[in-house]
Amino acid sequence: MRHGDDFILLATREEQRRFYTEANKAMILKLMGVLGPSKADGDVQEIRCLNRIIRYVVVPYKSGADYIEWEADPRHVEILMSHLGLNKDSKSLGQPGAKREAGADETPLGNQEAKLYKSATMRLAYLAQDRPDLQFVSKELARYMQSPSRFDLQQLKRAVRYLKAVPRLVQRFTMQDTPDGLTTFTDSDFAGCILSRKSTSCCMIFWGKHLLRSSSTTQAVLSLSSGEAEFYAAVKGASVSIGKVALLADMGVTPSKPISLRVGSTACLGTAGRCGAGSIRHIATPSLWIKRAVNDGRLDLSKVEGK
Repeated sequence: MRHGDDFILLATREEQRRFYTEANKAMILKLMGVLGPSKADGDVQEIRCLNRIIRYVVVPYKSGADYIEWEADPRHVEILMSHLGLNKDSKSLGQPGAKREAGADETPLGNQEAKLYKSATMRLAYLAQDRPDLQFVSKELARYMQSPSRFDLQQLKRAVRYLKAVPRLVQRFTMQDTPDGLTTFTDSDFAGCILSRKSTSCCMIFWGKHLLRSSSTTQAVLSLSSGEAEFYAAVKGASVSIGKVALLADMGVTPSKPISLRVGSTACLGTAGRCGAGSIRHIATPSLWIKRAVNDGRLDLSKVEGK
């Protein structure tokens, strides 16, 4: 993987050395380290990748129990607190956000406060790439970037007060047998936005025990029922999952089973599982491809309990 002038390799030691030698003939490279289990071979157990902290944890006296930790750069939390005037004595909160209320203060922010809002919101969005707990609130804050209000600034401060209580989130990737296929969970927040009455789609994709991707996105189409909102969320999850299967194929991995799509709505299960539009002709036709994917066996639909 390449990001700007950073190269990140997943390779054997021999392949890594060959890449370093050959690439150094065309440019000047600096080896930051090789993340791995063996200190005797020069491996490091902690390294930064685009300022994310990645650790290789060796569990002593237990074969096959090693794991990798992935943590977002914790300095972003300190910077956000500083920019918004919070310190160690400031009040913390147990939830990152609250829904917009009917009597919210919609007074536009001044130039300086609006500039602060936009900068802090984008920093929060960068942090949310590695923190599923921040994805909904960062998405909502970003929706009002063009003309933020007093309420939006309050919501931003609320999210940062939550970060004061939970400054770090570490994902752990343990050793596991190769899974049979992807498992995708989807959910929706029907008509959650009181201004546009648009719903939100949530999607979480797992490869065995490992979370590969999570997202929170505003639906482009207005849903007329909770079942319809769940259907659009399932379509989003199915689309991203099919892309992940293609990515696995690029890596030489072919799942033996179709994507397992878990939805929380019986209405969504019926809509996506049967052929034809039936009595739901108002549903956006670009979303109906999921029916063929189920019929062709590319997707395996099942219901999961809301809890």
